[in-house]
Amino acid sequence: MTKFLLKSALVGLVALMGISGIAMAQNTATPKPQADLQVLRGKWVKVCGPEASGRMCMTTIDAFIEVKGVKKPLWLASAAVRDVAKTKTILFRVPLQVRLDQGILMRIDGGKVSRVNFQFCQDIGCWVVLPANDKMINRLKKGKAIVLQFSDMRGKTHQVEITLAGFSKAFGGKPSKILAQQPAANVAAPAKASKKGDAPQ
Repeated sequence: MTKFLLKSALVGLVALMGISGIAMAQNTATPKPQADLQVLRGKWVKVCGPEASGRMCMTTIDAFIEVKGVKKPLWLASAAVRDVAKTKTILFRVPLQVRLDQGILMRIDGGKVSRVNFQFCQDIGCWVVLPANDKMINRLKKGKAIVLQFSDMRGKTHQVEITLAGFSKAFGGKPSKILAQQPAANVAAPAKASKKGDAPQ
């Protein structure tokens, strides 16, 4: 299982090399709880590698679901904190075939809810990218869970709870893997948002 989680983290690191930009966000109503997905808790993993602007580290976790008749758990969503050249960014990835116009509703524990716009999609999923200051990182370290809510193309709403247990230890600890060379980026540069919104505090 550890190797499986580390492989997922490496995929995320390769995909996120070179990502920059800010997604728009705004406050909105609290999402209603959903119980349609049986989510398996992943483990926070830290992977580091070189980048043109300096060493880049990704502290990331994946959420999976068990599906009857399928042997291996299926990937559902990812959360990550990207740290390069003292600039931190929070990223969320969800599957393709989501309602891009609705974005993602997110909150940390019982905090306020924000609607966050998708920044771009590629073959491994659709991404949300947010700037992260020290206040936000401390909230993640002290928090219990991040809750994400999104809708699929059929209009069905899904809510995913991603545990924050182990984030502080992984983020401040030694990486599980250090890449000797910069992976080839397979992500197109995201377009700049036309308007700026307030990122979740």
